[in-house]
Amino acid sequence: MSWRRWADELSDKSEKRNPGTVADLHRRCREIIPTPFDGLKIIKNMALNDQLGIGHALTLSVPGNSLYQFSASYIGDHHHIVTGENFPTLTGEIDAKGNLTANITNYLSARIRSKFSATMVDSEVVHSQLSADYLGDDFTFSLILNNVDVKQRTGVIVASYLQELMPTLSVGVELIYQTDETVPGGHAAVVSTVARYQSGNKQWSGSININSLELCYSQSYGQCLRACVEMQADFLKRQALGQLAYHCTLPSAQFNFRGCIDTRGVISAVWEKRLEPLPMLWVIAARMNHVSGNFLLGIGTVMD
Repeated sequence: MSWRRWADELSDKSEKRNPGTVADLHRRCREIIPTPFDGLKIIKNMALNDQLGIGHALTLSVPGNSLYQFSASYIGDHHHIVTGENFPTLTGEIDAKGNLTANITNYLSARIRSKFSATMVDSEVVHSQLSADYLGDDFTFSLILNNVDVKQRTGVIVASYLQELMPTLSVGVELIYQTDETVPGGHAAVVSTVARYQSGNKQWSGSININSLELCYSQSYGQCLRACVEMQADFLKRQALGQLAYHCTLPSAQFNFRGCIDTRGVISAVWEKRLEPLPMLWVIAARMNHVSGNFLLGIGTVMD
């Protein structure tokens, strides 16, 4: 059976009701939380054609954290009807020291998505991850192999299953198994239960296991404002962290602002403004720790 025929069959049955993956369970909340940076950052992106692009990134910060990166990306012209992704995609980054990071995503069929990523430092592979997702009509099964070394018998295996019970509710389970000499007993396993509930412009999501708990709530207020609350608890360390974040966007002014405050007294923000008619995005980021008094400021520009 051809891929196009599989795609047509999937479109008729699923009606885009696939719940996604467990890894993306909290995405709607996390994409609101800002990610500040420190120092000066200049990024230049160039599209060679509709599928191929290259980029240059220069970061100037404290000694030891300054670096230059060259990146390249390829995006195929096939379009998946459920996830909305174009495939295959290949991305890679290399810095001035020769350290390389590469990612590949492809659909082996209308229902099977595969991903591979690897990082090389000083000509050695320090990280590798291979994953596969099976996209059912109303469920997703995922398997991830992280830094698996068969010869040394080390690595992490993650298996997860997410089932849509109704259009507003999805539940699932995740198993994480690790084997390594540094782990007490040589190996360990943790089982988590996850759930996500959506109602209009609101979403609740949570995951819990014997060691930790994570709860997220996000809500949209019209087309210009979104807010979220995230709580993470580590039962073993007896620590907890709460965050309140919001994202304000003004499409007419091509302006974005993300702000966040957490229970550690840390306030962070990222301000973005496109400078029309120039093909340039201006970015200002800051983070202030009111307990330690530590302050970080980042200024950047992205040129298309």
